[in-house]
Amino acid sequence: MESPSTLEIYKGYLTHKELLAKHEFETSRDCDKWTLTTAGSALALSFTFLKDIVNLSVADHKWFLIAGWVAAVLAIVASLASLHLGELAHRRFGECLDNAAAGGFDVGYWTRVRKEQGKSWLAPLTSWFSRFALAFTILGLVGLLSFVYVNLKNSGVPNGKAITAPQPVAPTATPTPTATTGK
Repeated sequence: MESPSTLEIYKGYLTHKELLAKHEFETSRDCDKWTLTTAGSALALSFTFLKDIVNLSVADHKWFLIAGWVAAVLAIVASLASLHLGELAHRRFGECLDNAAAGGFDVGYWTRVRKEQGKSWLAPLTSWFSRFALAFTILGLVGLLSFVYVNLKNSGVPNGKAITAPQPVAPTATPTPTATTGK
């Protein structure tokens, strides 16, 4: 088997740099959008639920609510940390490619890239923060949905169906007609 030429290795280097830049943008955008939207929406909906449906002073199992809020906030923090560390990890990988390129585009280029990558702690840390963000989002949703379920079940709403705002009570007395005189 023939060894790749310097030009082929250089083309691989450029391809990786281009894909890296594209991937960095897409990953940041998607991860940011979904995790922050989910956790933020869960928090907002829980406030709406408390404001419009269940009075917090009479709510049952408030610890579900508190656990859900804490987990949602931790999900947002972990997601933001993951995004920031991911950006740093992508930059570090670009540096690894550049540092390995300093030795030339020979057969040992990719070995040097892997060796440079092994020195960085950013990629594994980014991965862990992403996992924490996902786990905290799930835990937050479970906590908040459990709180909603328990309180809808105990609120007297039949089968947890449609909740409407209280309707004004119609007066029970009927007005008496006034006598009219015909002249």
